[in-house]
Amino acid sequence: MQLFCPPQILERVRPWVGELQAVGCVTRPQNAEGYYLWWRDDRLVLYRGGDDHGVCIEPAELQRRATLRGELARACGVTAKRKPRILDAMAGLGVDGMTLAALGCQVVMIERHTALWAMLESYVQVTARKDTSGPEVIHADAWAWLQARSCDDDGFDVIYLDPMFPARRKGALPGKVLQFLAELAPVDGRDLRDWIELAVQHARSRVVLKRRLRDPAADVPDWQVKGRSVRYDVYRAG
Repeated sequence: MQLFCPPQILERVRPWVGELQAVGCVTRPQNAEGYYLWWRDDRLVLYRGGDDHGVCIEPAELQRRATLRGELARACGVTAKRKPRILDAMAGLGVDGMTLAALGCQVVMIERHTALWAMLESYVQVTARKDTSGPEVIHADAWAWLQARSCDDDGFDVIYLDPMFPARRKGALPGKVLQFLAELAPVDGRDLRDWIELAVQHARSRVVLKRRLRDPAADVPDWQVKGRSVRYDVYRAG
């Protein structure tokens, strides 16, 4: 995938150049095909050929979601006095992980796709200038990363799993962000029950699995926190 940025920014994006091909240009390319990254507003934004808006983490969305009364915070056990250490094992665009960090939690986000990882890193760099407690971002496959670690040394109170939702058989197309993610980072092929089992071994308190509201449970949860369109299945650990 290509990463386009103004020439004076090329040195700044070097840490993310591996699978990404950095190209210096003054303005965003208008004829690029497929997916590409563009440096906009001091961070990386994901575009698809023919689309003029792109997708990225929106600060306004984080501010709206960062409430202790929200389903995400309740599912992860975040309160005014309790700020668990959380592993967001399938970070994607990082909205949930960033929201939990904004609530004061110590968050580690793992993302396997290079472009998404680079976007997360660029956003954290911007926010870290104002808030030194920003999340840590790791470029890895979370399954292999967890398997390589000792269960005794993890120190994660909560492991949060947000796998790509299975495709709908009918109905309207998902929003643009979900369309981009589905095309860019295909669904992980491992059984969700195996993910839950692995995560339970590494969490001190709970494992939280995000699902569409009406999707069947991957395994019987200890309890659920339901929103209008999604729910969080919670499994005890420790």
